[in-house]
Amino acid sequence: MINKNIILITMILLLIGSISGADLPPIIDLYYIKFNYTSGTTNDAIDIRINNSTDISVPEWYPSYSRNEKIAYKKSQSNRKIKAKFYVYNGPINNMKVYANHSGGWGNINEGTVTFNGSAYSSEALLTFSGTTPSSVGKRYLALIWYITEIDGEPIADTYIHDSGFHAYYTLLDDPVSPMQEPWTQVLDYTCSWASGQTTNSGTIKKITEGAYNNIGKTYYGGDSHTYAQNFYLTNFFSENYADCQDMSAVVQTFSNAVGISNVKVRRVLGPFYTQYILPIGTSNWLYSIEWGIHQFSYYNNKVYDAVLKLWDPIRIPTAEGIYNNYYYDLFLSGTWNLLTPTAYTNVY
Repeated sequence: MINKNIILITMILLLIGSISGADLPPIIDLYYIKFNYTSGTTNDAIDIRINNSTDISVPEWYPSYSRNEKIAYKKSQSNRKIKAKFYVYNGPINNMKVYANHSGGWGNINEGTVTFNGSAYSSEALLTFSGTTPSSVGKRYLALIWYITEIDGEPIADTYIHDSGFHAYYTLLDDPVSPMQEPWTQVLDYTCSWASGQTTNSGTIKKITEGAYNNIGKTYYGGDSHTYAQNFYLTNFFSENYADCQDMSAVVQTFSNAVGISNVKVRRVLGPFYTQYILPIGTSNWLYSIEWGIHQFSYYNNKVYDAVLKLWDPIRIPTAEGIYNNYYYDLFLSGTWNLLTPTAYTNVY
């Protein structure tokens, strides 16, 4: 979308120029920015999508299409690059130099050269961020304030041309892991809020487990599940208000995968068995001696992360607990406890 003020200024300058015969200064605008412009994460942003059915379009910032998509980076990365295109309204010019200051981000855009070669639209300029991406998980916002410093080899006073943003961006621990190798923003909005400020795998999984129990908005129902075999039907899970233990173990596994944590498993217990005091997700009354045919929890580094319940004495959401330490004794009352080998969900829909 062309800035109306720029059009007005251009018309005024054209009128003045036609009257005086004077040369007009070029009027230049920022056209679009690509943050995830190539595969991999060596230089640019991570490939993410909105949900299972909707990808994120590139360029992510494209005002002509009212587009300002979310972006994601690994933590503690330097020399992140973007590709930017510019437009000159009353050229021609051959080249210019630009840079951008930041607000709310991790670094400025270093000065770089933009080439027009007589066209109104520039080539895509490869430009580099100064600084390093934040060192912890989180969702943050970045604005870039753009300036020109030189036109066709002639230095000029730093001249403001445009703001871009605010760009919402996530920072992840590492490259996302299958089956969330292309994370959904629906997932990252939860995960990067719950685990904001975390720098380790174990700390992040703990916060995901607690956040899922407390804030995902589901109520326990053991009669149905959004999982089948190694499939997690996350789209359906988001659209409905109930969850069981298989769902919540899948949440912890796949949400952890989305921020770059590998080797997160789920582990099932075959019963039937009766429970000690438990407070299932989304409920307010403690239950005792409830019969469960199966139970399933998330499992990482030989520790339990169980997002479907609280245990009693002490009252807690089980995180980073050994199975046969307090977890087993505080959950199992009587019956059969047949612990199966760890497995993982391999598909998310």
